[in-house]
Parts: sequence; structure tokens; C-alpha cells
Amino acid sequence: MPTRDRVQAFIALVEGAHYVEALQQFYHPDATMQDNQQPPRLGLERLIADECATMARFRTMRTDKVTDLLIDGDKVMIRWRFTFTPAEGPPMAMEEITLRRWAATASPRSDSSTIRARPDRRPQADGS
Repeated sequence: MPTRDRVQAFIALVEGAHYVEALQQFYHPDATMQDNQQPPRLGLERLIADECATMARFRTMRTDKVTDLLIDGDKVMIRWRFTFTPAEGPPMAMEEITLRRWAATASPRSDSSTIRARPDRRPQADGS
């Protein structure tokens, strides 16, 4: 289970626009992500590649300071607000609420908790 300090360290990297570093330092090699109505994306390498592709599409990406954070055991809910500025055109804002499961592991990248999907619980098509 993550400590509040550990979660705040993760948030600080994202707020500082260190998106890939946040993945590298806090995500387990077997981590998964799933966006609404999309199949799960599997593995840290894939998550990093997707993040790099997103960053390449925009001139700048900015993350507002997190004001909503809930920690309950191994579950962490964060409300994020991102602003994406394309090379041309106005900035676009996106708000999202994420639910992450953290596991106490000794991963190659950390001796503390990492973000990891439980192997016995894969996201279902309906998002449950």
C-alpha cells in the first residue's frame, strides 16, 4: 500500500510535466491502463510509447495542481486536469479521474510501492 508521501511524489512528477519519468519510476513492468470504451493497454513499454506519442502531438502539455486525492488501502483516486496546446489552434483542456491500484513490490525501479494491475482482476469491457 502506498504512503501519502509516495503518492505525492508521483503526483509531483506529473504536475512537473515529467510524464515518462513518472511512468518509469512508479509503474510496474506489467502495469495496465484502460481508457473509456477501449481495450486495456498492457505493459510499461507500451504505456511509455503511448505517452511519448501523445506528447509528440502537442507543442506543450501542462498539468494543473491536483486538489482531489483519495487513498484507500491499495487504491488511489486522483482528479487530473491537463491542458494540451497543439502547434496550431487553441489549447484543449481535459479532466479525468483515475483509479490506480498500488502494490508493495520490490520492482526493478523502486524498493517501495508501484502502480500495478492485479493479475487476478483484469478490467472488463463494461469498465468494472
